[in-house]
Amino acid sequence: MIYGLYITAIGAAAVFVSLLAIVLASEVLVRVFPETSTTAVDTGLKKVAAVAAVYSYLGGQIEVRGRREANVPSNWAREARSEALDRRVETG
Repeated sequence: MIYGLYITAIGAAAVFVSLLAIVLASEVLVRVFPETSTTAVDTGLKKVAAVAAVYSYLGGQIEVRGRREANVPSNWAREARSEALDRRVETG
């Protein structure tokens, strides 16, 4: 019984000592290598990257339509209805 308590105490101490060593090492590294400011990315470039990511996600199949027919529900309306039904919310 006492042997198990010794093993537990040594194990717990080893865990906390290793955590302390990690914290101290990270503090030393932060002070030795200070953070440098990165150059600001152009907002236009961010927009292009966002559109490219969406285009890639959709598999390169972006459809551009003219006018939408009045009685045909849009994809957004179908998704909203589907989500509402999944949550059992009453829809009009």
